[in-house]
Amino acid sequence: MRIRIEAVVLSLFVALALGLTACGSGRTAIAEEEPPVDVIPDAPPLPTFPPLPPTATPPAAPPRIEARTDALLSTDFSTANSMADWTIIDGSDLIAGPSIWLIADGVMRQAGDLDGVGADYLTAAVAGDPAWSDYQVKVAAFSSGNDEMGVVARASADGYYVFRVRSADRSANQLALLRYDAADVSFVELAVVSGAGFVPGQWHELAISVVGDQISGSLDGAVVIQATDPTLTSGTAGVFGVAAAELQFDDFAVFPAVQ
Repeated sequence: MRIRIEAVVLSLFVALALGLTACGSGRTAIAEEEPPVDVIPDAPPLPTFPPLPPTATPPAAPPRIEARTDALLSTDFSTANSMADWTIIDGSDLIAGPSIWLIADGVMRQAGDLDGVGADYLTAAVAGDPAWSDYQVKVAAFSSGNDEMGVVARASADGYYVFRVRSADRSANQLALLRYDAADVSFVELAVVSGAGFVPGQWHELAISVVGDQISGSLDGAVVIQATDPTLTSGTAGVFGVAAAELQFDDFAVFPAVQ
């Protein structure tokens, strides 16, 4: 009888051991079937860009003002820093205020529209005596990206004459004599020439001469265009360009015209 009891107890221990082994195997199987934990990959490094090149500084303009005692007005802007003596005339009636012109670092600059942002309308800055009639205006001009620059004569409430020069990389009509009519805010072509234009990044001498109804424009000392127009008879003198900034002027002078 004792042997049978021990056999039964042994059988129970064996059954219990086998059951525990099966349960352990079941847990192991379940653990192996669990999905792997998602691993978020590291973000790629941010792209790097080369540093922007510094803003190009134009070379100093060579002295251009003639040593003449009969000059009606002359300035190299070296001591001036105010636009108080200059009037801004914008070739657009769709803006709320004048474009920005300023004198700084020894030059006069066109610095954009009234918000200092580049715009595509034409603008002029003029000074002098409204009674001036026959005279010549000279100025050194430098463009670092502006498409047009020019020199102005006989500016008044009625308008002005301008010798306009476009960049040499424009396809045609680089040189022109225009009349700005203030009444209808428009430009009238008096003469147009497909010439060499100006070279960006270089100083150029611009000049306009008005004698009676005869008008002429000069580029770097050579007369390149002429026209006849009796509309405007007197007014102040100045400089001209697109209100897109990137335009500088130096050595501005007004002389009595050679008859």
